[in-house]
Amino acid sequence: MANIISENNLSIISEEFNYKFKNLDLLKLALTHSTKLKLDNFSTNERLEFLGDRVLGLVIANEIYNRFPLESEGELAKRFSELVSKKTLIKVAKKIHLEKFIITKSLQNKKKTITDSILADTLEAIFAAIFIDSNFLITQKIIIELWNLEIIKQKIPPMNPKSVIQEWCLKNKGPFPKYNLLKKKGPDHQPLFTVSLTIKNILSTNGKGKSIQEAEFMAAKKAIKSLIK
Repeated sequence: MANIISENNLSIISEEFNYKFKNLDLLKLALTHSTKLKLDNFSTNERLEFLGDRVLGLVIANEIYNRFPLESEGELAKRFSELVSKKTLIKVAKKIHLEKFIITKSLQNKKKTITDSILADTLEAIFAAIFIDSNFLITQKIIIELWNLEIIKQKIPPMNPKSVIQEWCLKNKGPFPKYNLLKKKGPDHQPLFTVSLTIKNILSTNGKGKSIQEAEFMAAKKAIKSLIK
């Protein structure tokens, strides 16, 4: 069967996280993406991804709460949103070359396609696997080591363009912004989404991205240039 990960690769990926699994089956499960389920009667990492998302969120929330004692809830929320975003997950996953180890479709002679979304999902699943295999404190240490540079790079709380638009509407007592998916182009592994942003009687603009969230982000970024001068 293709794409079954070798013991050597399991050892390599364990080293990337500086953690030795007691139960290697947990790591294998974390590396098995749901695309495989369509072809094999395999368990996949979706449940682990669910748990890993919450573990990552708690670790990051606790870390920035302690690192930035003078910041407000709103400022911490902006930091948190950026640090647990798909964009940051993808960046960390690529740093450790996670794409080399993910188990996807098992068809012979087929090149496996690892999308950014699969990378992010798998990284969350691995955090859950480490948490189950060890405990929260060990998992926390591993996540902070991987995220430390991203936290340090946030000199000030980042401003999400969508939040800026929302705050502008509240401040100016205008209608709330509405985002609508206009179209999706390209294959499933490399889609391009176009989203519209409308503030009734004030503004309408479009944005494009590899995900709906990214397209909304780009539409909001364009809108800021028109609204805030």
